[in-house]
Amino acid sequence: MKLPLPIDIALAWAKERHWDQSELARRLNVSPAVITNWKTRGLPPERWPEVAAVFERSVDELISVQPAKTAPVRVDLKDNPEFPVVRRVRFKLSAGASGFGVEYLQDDDGPIVFRADWLKARGFKVQKLFAVRIANRSMEPTLWDGDTVVVNTDDTEPRDGDVYAFNFEGELVVKRLVRDAGQWWLVSDNQDQRRFPRKAADEHCHIIGRIVHPQSERL
Repeated sequence: MKLPLPIDIALAWAKERHWDQSELARRLNVSPAVITNWKTRGLPPERWPEVAAVFERSVDELISVQPAKTAPVRVDLKDNPEFPVVRRVRFKLSAGASGFGVEYLQDDDGPIVFRADWLKARGFKVQKLFAVRIANRSMEPTLWDGDTVVVNTDDTEPRDGDVYAFNFEGELVVKRLVRDAGQWWLVSDNQDQRRFPRKAADEHCHIIGRIVHPQSERL
């Protein structure tokens, strides 16, 4: 019996999430033609960590059912400059303070891995990126309760329509920033405005950083 190859497993994972080939290519920052090439030639071992990371799975899961004759190439992610990791944190905030502290989390989810060239192309500095979990339904259907987002704390310039993490009176909130009638507002994507009314971005509100990458189990 022919055992599935890493690309077969990745495509099966994509199917579980209802991602077509174009969506998988977008999330991996490659063209759909690259996915087609991988289906023919196989998924290169050096791409295993980033593919596994897109699905929030481990490399071991991606290659765990390989034929015995296939020698898996393990990539050590610890202090690997080619695959920088973004740590999951809890922001330590105070009401009225523009700064913040972070508490690094040791959980089962592990870090989020990116390619160094992907970060460089977007001008991101890995030491300024932090991953946090969405803790309510205010941004559904864009972001779901339990999703993970990456916050770029190096980007605090307000832009109309972008999504940011805020320190709002000492509480971490993730909202869309909207300019209306000369005032900045924190707006939820959830249409239930009675439960999630917009809030004025006043002196009690400070931008922690822009959301630059979501990881979700739902589409």
